Amino acid sequence: MRQTLLISGTLVLLLATAPQIQAQGLLTRGAGFFAWMPDSRETMRGRISMSLLSRRGTIYGRTNTGVKCSGRAHINGALNRGSGTMRCADGRSGRFTYYLSSRLPLRGRGKGRLKTGQRVLLRITP
Repeated sequence: MRQTLLISGTLVLLLATAPQIQAQGLLTRGAGFFAWMPDSRETMRGRISMSLLSRRGTIYGRTNTGVKCSGRAHINGALNRGSGTMRCADGRSGRFTYYLSSRLPLRGRGKGRLKTGQRVLLRITP
C-alpha cells in the first residue's frame, strides 16, 4: 500500500511542476515556417511553437506585403499530424493541416485554404 501512495505522490509532484517545466521550454518545440499561395505572389514567413504536454501551440507570421497573421494549432497524440486556424490583420482567415516528418527538429509540410477559397502551401523548417 505504501508503494502505491508513494507512486501517486510522485505523479502529483510531476503534474504540479509540469507548467513550470513547460514555461522553461523543455517540453516546447518551435520552428520556422514558409507559406505561399500558388495562385499569387504573396508569401509568408513566421514561427510555430508547440507544447508537447498540451499538444497545443501558436503560429505567428508576416506576409511579404507586411500583413501580420496569428493563430492556434494543435497536434495529435502521435505528434506527427495537426491542424489549426489563422487570422490576418487585413481580415483574411483560414484553416490548415500539416504533417511532420521529424519532431526533433520540427520539420514538415502542410496545406490550407483561406475562406476566400485561395489555396496555401506550408513548409515547416528548423
